[in-house]
Amino acid sequence: MNHFKAVTTYRLLVAPADDNYFLARWCRINSLHAEFFWQAQQAIEKYMKAGLVVNDVPAHGLSHDLSAAFERFELNFGDLTPRSFKKPPTLKNELWRPKTTELFLKKIEMQGHPDSRYRLISWFKEPSDLFMLDQLVFSLRRMTVGMQWTVGTDWKVPASQKRYVGRRFDDILRNYPRFQPRGRIKIPTGPANVAGDRIEDALFAWNFSYRRSRHDTDRKAPASVASSMPAASNSETYLMYRRMENASRATTPILLDGVRWFIDHFHLDKRTKKSFEQKLAEAAQRS
Repeated sequence: MNHFKAVTTYRLLVAPADDNYFLARWCRINSLHAEFFWQAQQAIEKYMKAGLVVNDVPAHGLSHDLSAAFERFELNFGDLTPRSFKKPPTLKNELWRPKTTELFLKKIEMQGHPDSRYRLISWFKEPSDLFMLDQLVFSLRRMTVGMQWTVGTDWKVPASQKRYVGRRFDDILRNYPRFQPRGRIKIPTGPANVAGDRIEDALFAWNFSYRRSRHDTDRKAPASVASSMPAASNSETYLMYRRMENASRATTPILLDGVRWFIDHFHLDKRTKKSFEQKLAEAAQRS
């Protein structure tokens, strides 16, 4: 079950949060400030929900409310909860604006509110926004595993982390502040200038409707733009539902426990939840 929780939480919350965090940094670096706050809000929300659900705390009713999520987070993680930020030693003093975690979350929650997508929200940037986001993400991502899990039993580690075997995660996180259980963030790799050397080239490259010159559409397009093999990915809920449909009686008990945990802790729309509950009922009848 712990393996099921770890994998499901990673695929549905941690990996998408990693993408949001990467995009938030990209947007800030390239002066897309309103989008920075939206992506930052999405990343923080998903990391906190991941930490809660993997520790068997339902994330129902939290929506996009970062302050409410943080209260629930603090209630369950206690002294491990990140409550403040530290100025990086080499960062100039004038680029640092001290804040508590609560105040920073309120800013991100306000300026990254869903209405910001329609430019209904005012925003103001501060030099320290990005550095505080980095620290908060690092801290929250560390807690997307079960605090009571035992390394080596509930969670396999690479050879470089064998010294942690036999210890609980909450103990490790307290004593090793740089330890990151989930490992490195998986991000896109490759050259940053595929579309061109300037940011605005991303709008015009291979754009037959908005073309500046023939050069924009004559250049060779990468596989991410034009591929002979279409790219696609099934949702995790769809794959889980299919596994229930195809499950043999021998594997059903473990799978059923996992699905029950999933629908009890993740926010699902009524139709999806009802479909899973129906499959659970059918499985119960078969047994």
